[in-house]
Amino acid sequence: MPPKVKNHTKISLKLLLLPGFSLLSMSVFLEHLLSLQSSGDREKLLTFNWDLVAPDNEPVTSACGTQVKTSLTLESQEMVSGINHYLIIFGSRSGHDNEQPAFYLKPVIGKALKKRMVVAGMDHAAFHLAKTDFISEHTLAAFNAIRRSGEHYSSESIPVHTGVFTRGDIWLCTGGHAASKIAELIAQKRLERISEIKKFTTSKVMNEGEHNDARAHPSSLTTEVTSTLQFIKHNLSTRLEADAIASRFGLNRRTLDLLMTRETGRTVQQTIVYLRTDHACHLLLQKTKSLKEVAEECGFENINQFTRLFKKRTGSTPAAWRYEAYLHSSR
Repeated sequence: MPPKVKNHTKISLKLLLLPGFSLLSMSVFLEHLLSLQSSGDREKLLTFNWDLVAPDNEPVTSACGTQVKTSLTLESQEMVSGINHYLIIFGSRSGHDNEQPAFYLKPVIGKALKKRMVVAGMDHAAFHLAKTDFISEHTLAAFNAIRRSGEHYSSESIPVHTGVFTRGDIWLCTGGHAASKIAELIAQKRLERISEIKKFTTSKVMNEGEHNDARAHPSSLTTEVTSTLQFIKHNLSTRLEADAIASRFGLNRRTLDLLMTRETGRTVQQTIVYLRTDHACHLLLQKTKSLKEVAEECGFENINQFTRLFKKRTGSTPAAWRYEAYLHSSR
């Protein structure tokens, strides 16, 4: 009997099928998910579960005429309850003459983003994302250009992963065989998160609120920077302002920011956020405090600010991070 694997992560997806969707895009995506699930090593085993979703109670007709019956509709409670990580929208492959989906998609996408889900649009789903103002017309134009030419478009604002555009929690894919790249990106992001969690939970230099800067060795820091770091660490739960901290050590903010950036790679304000989220990770691992208590003890203004800054740093909400840390901490 093979050893029981505890160090795994389950990824939940909702696959929304729009009329005229491409069976090729969907089959390529699902086949690649299954291959990633079966080929992962036992240290980083990924498991995927998904539900097919239709706009209403009727079967959804694909571009080739095949009708697909789904288990959920947009009105299903499961669309907004429980833990869901990704909403994948399979748009039509051939065109976007019907603008009706934009009307009923807006609240669905809004709720998904509010729940910190990633929303990925396949094929012409990008058209509906633009119509509902979740992406710009510039992004839509770039997406259409790559669909027509087959060439990769890249700019500072639109990173490209071989047929996939990522704009924060909005992803776009050209569909077809490129749908496999969305599956790869999902797995890549999750494995990176697992690696970060394991690195944090096994670190021996971080315990009982002691934090070492990742870039600079303490002996190499100037007195001003060392004093600033110590002051911030000892006062995380209080209101901290960069100007006031600089004045405390007889400096203006610009001078202290230059020193901090040169020696630690972060400004004073960035250091405050970094150490607060760092301390939050330790408190979340202890499992004895609520998210509200963690936010207060770390000095965040409210739970919303805590969630936003924590996700920006770790790529996950505090609740999801705590759950994943539990799965990957000990075996």
